[in-house]
Amino acid sequence: MGEVSLLEVNSTSYQVCEYSKTDDSGDGYSGDGVVKGVGGWFCRPGQHGHNIPFAEIVHNTFHIAQLIFEIRSEGSEINLKRASFYSRSKDEFIPFGNERRRGLVSALPGSDITNISQEQTKEVGSSTTLECSTTNAESLVMWLKYDTNHFSNPIFISAGTALLVPDYRYSLVNSIENKTFMLKISDLQVSDTGTYKCRVTNLSTNNTFTADVNMTVRVREPVYILDNSTSSIVVRQRESVQLECYAGGYPSPRVYWRRENMALFPSGESIFRGNILTIQSVTKFDRGRYYCLADNGGNMTARHTVTLRVMFPPNVEGPTPGSENDTLIENVGGTLKLECTTRDSEEYPVIWVKVDPGNPTFPNLLSIGSSLIFYDNRYNVRSINRSTIQLKIWNLQLSDAGTYQCLVSIAKGVMLIADLIVTVREPAYILDNSTSSVVAHQGDLVLLECHSRGTPPPRVHWRKENKGSVLNISSIRTEDRGLYSCTAENGAEDPAQWRASVHVHFAPILTVSQPQVRQALNHSMDMECRVQAYPAPVITWAKDGVQLSDSQQHSTSQYSTAEDFLDTVLRVLITDSDQYGNYTCNAANDLGRAEGQIELLEVSEPVCPPACNVPQFNITQITDILHN
Repeated sequence: MGEVSLLEVNSTSYQVCEYSKTDDSGDGYSGDGVVKGVGGWFCRPGQHGHNIPFAEIVHNTFHIAQLIFEIRSEGSEINLKRASFYSRSKDEFIPFGNERRRGLVSALPGSDITNISQEQTKEVGSSTTLECSTTNAESLVMWLKYDTNHFSNPIFISAGTALLVPDYRYSLVNSIENKTFMLKISDLQVSDTGTYKCRVTNLSTNNTFTADVNMTVRVREPVYILDNSTSSIVVRQRESVQLECYAGGYPSPRVYWRRENMALFPSGESIFRGNILTIQSVTKFDRGRYYCLADNGGNMTARHTVTLRVMFPPNVEGPTPGSENDTLIENVGGTLKLECTTRDSEEYPVIWVKVDPGNPTFPNLLSIGSSLIFYDNRYNVRSINRSTIQLKIWNLQLSDAGTYQCLVSIAKGVMLIADLIVTVREPAYILDNSTSSVVAHQGDLVLLECHSRGTPPPRVHWRKENKGSVLNISSIRTEDRGLYSCTAENGAEDPAQWRASVHVHFAPILTVSQPQVRQALNHSMDMECRVQAYPAPVITWAKDGVQLSDSQQHSTSQYSTAEDFLDTVLRVLITDSDQYGNYTCNAANDLGRAEGQIELLEVSEPVCPPACNVPQFNITQITDILHN
């Protein structure tokens, strides 16, 4: 079995193909170019001399039909130009009527078709089988396709068992016994959509006729969005805008629009149907995402996102993080971050300037957009997003304090401004010329000074509930002596501290806690005095007017219990009754002297303390102590 080859056809040409059958005796009928005695379709050389192999179709009757095909130069289409059949009575080929030349589209009476496939809908890439059954196995079955856009110009796919189109996706399965003829098409494409006709020519009668039955095959193609759809668009406020969305697929898809978050369209509806969505006089509330949805009744829906951005005069939002009453406070050495947002209006560049309090008429230009104009390695400006510009300053100094303004120029001479006052705090500290120590006499005027610095100026107070940087004591007393603490604070860091000591000169003040003490013979006893004085006094002990010095019978000690306070103790080891009597404690400094009397009395039983902690002495031991 041969097949029609179209690969060698370079331009439009006409090929004559004839069908000839022989009888059992070998006698045959032939037309132009037909080899007698061989049954089948024969094609003779065309006008360009290209041979086309024949496709043999075996039948058992004596009939000749002649078809002339037009072969396109691309080799993808064969169209019937003229059809004729052989008449025994006239012994010649007689053309069909003009109404049948372009495809023999009318069915003649006596159709032998008993069954044919119904209309089919398939997906791209799938396969289909078209079936046509006849009552007469002697019939010539042909498959034709009518494109939906060119119904008057059919494509001949097959004749009998011969394929007339060079497409590997086509195949024929014919069963002569069952009188069934099937056309199979694999890997379906959208171009396979159309009307397919099973054409049966009864060759067993003297007058050949055809009978046509139509079948429609629809190849469903998934929906897809075409590249000429709008992707994103930027418009100015009050302009009109068209959002376009086009989709492909088979059947032709339906297109409709939705907004992000189910927002309403200007018409008040949540869905707009159609390829072109028009919005008149756009406002900033129309900006956002628009979704184009397309479907054709299949399982999948195609979606396309269109972003609409609207440019409008900005609403400047000044830097506010950590600020209060449009004022931001940072410490020296810290980092300052200022952000200015203009909300979807990036066509207007953000300008940062600094207004110094001493020269407000001529502000310092810091940056334009994301470009730094003021060159300082501590400064940086960058774009956070499309609508926010951040100004950042490291290692803040006192000179960085002032008013920072975010400017946006929307027209000549028209500025939108947002400003913020920046205060740079310097931690409080106390100067070395503050009072550290002072010595005065009772009744003197004493000034304690605490001098501090910082930004803002620190608050100063003294510890003894006296506020202010200077503590004024108009007539100092002995009880005013001691340590005074000055505290300076301005909120920047921990308060600064300073201490000043106050000393008051005064004569000794002496007190005796026990004017009379008692102790048994051969035991020891302590006598104590407390002295207040500045400067420190000289302390002595005496008995009966005679000053005592340390010995085996007497020992003295003194220690400080607080500033300007001294305690002195005389310990007496009683070995003789003469040691009972009056003892005197004396304290003296440049400003005066003081004394106190303590009487030591004899008792029979020892007094504890301190006697309980001191061993008792007999006469021999006492004698040894006195003479050693």
